[in-house]
Amino acid sequence: MKKVLFTTLIFSFFAFSAIGDNKLDSLKREYSSAKIDTTRYNLLYKIIEEQTFPGSENYNPDAITDLLNRTIEELRRKNDIRRFELFLELKAWTAYVTKKYTLSNQYYDSCILIANKLSDYDKLGDIYYGKYSVLSAMKLVNRSIRSLYIASDYYKKAGDALGESNCLFKLGILYFGNQQDDLALTSYLKSIKLSEASKDSNSIAMTSLFCAEIYIKQGNLKLAEEYLKKGSLIKDSPYLYQPFYYYFNYGTWLKAMNRNDEALKYLEIAANLAVKGNQRSVKPLALLEMAKIYIAKKRFNEAKRLLDKAIIIAKDEGAPMIDTRKLFAEYYEAINKPHKALEEYKIWQALKDSSNQSDITRLLESSSLEADYTKKEAELAEIQRIKDEKGIRKLHQQKLVAYSIGVVLFFVSLISFLLYRNNRQKQKANLVLTEQKLKVEITLRELKSTQTQLIQFEKMASLGELTAGIAHEIQNPLNFVNNFSEVNSELIDELEQEADKGNIDEIKIIAKDIKENSEKINHHGKRADAIVKGMLQHSRSSSGIKEPTDINALCDEYLRLSYHGLRAKDKDFNSDFKTEFYQSLPKINVIPQDIGRVLLNLINNAFYAVDQKAKENLGGCKPEVIVSTKKNEKTIEITVKDNGNGIPSTIKEKIFQPFFTTKPTGQGTGLGLSLSYDIIKAHGGELKVETMEGVGTGFTIQLIST
Repeated sequence: MKKVLFTTLIFSFFAFSAIGDNKLDSLKREYSSAKIDTTRYNLLYKIIEEQTFPGSENYNPDAITDLLNRTIEELRRKNDIRRFELFLELKAWTAYVTKKYTLSNQYYDSCILIANKLSDYDKLGDIYYGKYSVLSAMKLVNRSIRSLYIASDYYKKAGDALGESNCLFKLGILYFGNQQDDLALTSYLKSIKLSEASKDSNSIAMTSLFCAEIYIKQGNLKLAEEYLKKGSLIKDSPYLYQPFYYYFNYGTWLKAMNRNDEALKYLEIAANLAVKGNQRSVKPLALLEMAKIYIAKKRFNEAKRLLDKAIIIAKDEGAPMIDTRKLFAEYYEAINKPHKALEEYKIWQALKDSSNQSDITRLLESSSLEADYTKKEAELAEIQRIKDEKGIRKLHQQKLVAYSIGVVLFFVSLISFLLYRNNRQKQKANLVLTEQKLKVEITLRELKSTQTQLIQFEKMASLGELTAGIAHEIQNPLNFVNNFSEVNSELIDELEQEADKGNIDEIKIIAKDIKENSEKINHHGKRADAIVKGMLQHSRSSSGIKEPTDINALCDEYLRLSYHGLRAKDKDFNSDFKTEFYQSLPKINVIPQDIGRVLLNLINNAFYAVDQKAKENLGGCKPEVIVSTKKNEKTIEITVKDNGNGIPSTIKEKIFQPFFTTKPTGQGTGLGLSLSYDIIKAHGGELKVETMEGVGTGFTIQLIST
């Protein structure tokens, strides 16, 4: 009966849906005559997909919402898990294209749980790739990157080279947009290698153009030319956004080679392709490059025309106009309008400092700001005019006095001239000294600002590592809560069905199951609550007040947080760790948050050292980190020891200096050990290091126990 009712609803949906093209009508007719479930569901999937794909002429995702929900419900009743997951993934995609990002993310999370149970790696790759699209739309860059890495790993496990290549390509785009050119280039090159293995010539060409863009930016024009040749395959592509990137990047390469006349031709083609391909948001890129060439050629009228066009298009598309404003400033400098150039530089700096795109748009669209600048320019011009008039009048007066006095005052004039010259020389000397003083003060302020930013960065990095550890710890009980909640929801549906039938015995059995599941939810909820309270106790901002602290518990907690945090960031990371605690260690008065930061920094460094040694396959020993405590007569010692490569004797004396680091660029600020040293000194203790190259390193903290 249920199947007949469902089929009737399907026919009703088709009867009232809008008339589509032949493809959609053909799918509906095939579905109407399908009798086998497999064929029926395959056709149903294609029908829904046809109306949820943004490039389709039949795109109408709102029209299939009810049909999609009923299909999922039918599959749930049949316990058809694989098809249930397939249509739930389609529902997640539908929510994404209709911009219901939070709901879409929840559906994708449910799909992940099901696909994990089925160990379907290829499907997990698709799901995490879809989740990346949602996170990217929500402007969550770091989470988007992580989702792409996970999708890439699953595609790799499933042997899907094209899927893995596409993930790496998208990673490159995210890194490039985040000003991480080296990481972007690495991702692009890996993507090309995979595409070459699968002979996907279109992907190779497109990715090569993005590589060329980075090489042009870095000034490596020879490599840029090689990758432009690889990318030339798509210059005749019917998808106009692809040839746009070829002509734009080739134009910028020609410009870098000082072949400006040729560059202008290619950039103009790129600008026209952007409009034809409905990619107006990228047209300003080509216009700006052309304007730079015209400024260099001193053809200022053409440059101004292109800059005005770029501003109009950028405003219409809601695109950033930072580079346009900077180029306007350079244009005004070139035509000798310093006041106008200054105001454009101010706008550019305001845009550069703004962290909110809506604030940028509001700032640039504010006519009052432009009016203020125009008014200020007029005031400056008026002041200059008055000064000029005064100077002319003064000159006439001086001439009159000179003719009147004549020879009598000749010697007086001579003496006055000599005094005036000396005074001017003193003024020039004072001006030079004042300028030098201002430069020194500005440099000092910039250094202090940079130092403050770096210290804040180091603190935020520590907080991020704490958060990663907390997330890993709390994930397990939350998974139990989610799973039992879903089971209870299904049991309640069954309870209602049995109640309608009047089956009291079955109702009691189901009610008992619901009660047991609720108890489990309560148990794991309390477990998660305990973890959160415990973690927040030590991750909150320091109060600066010392309190009695169990050092053994603090060490154990931060050891686990460090390990889980690193595992959360790098699934390939692995290391043994153990504790050797003095059992009757008394509590001592310290600031637990500050000592926790020191421990987290030392333990992270230890895990990094053993991981590096493991990656280099040096020594053949198993990575291990040991945290131990010891009670002396007046002090308590905490030792963090690793069996990494050790610290070379040539740099051992430098490790506590601010900004000194041996980590690759972008992976460390060089402030961790320096801040740790200062914290221990502030507690009246000492931080020492013992190391042997090739054997390992041990950091020892000595704190006063009385």
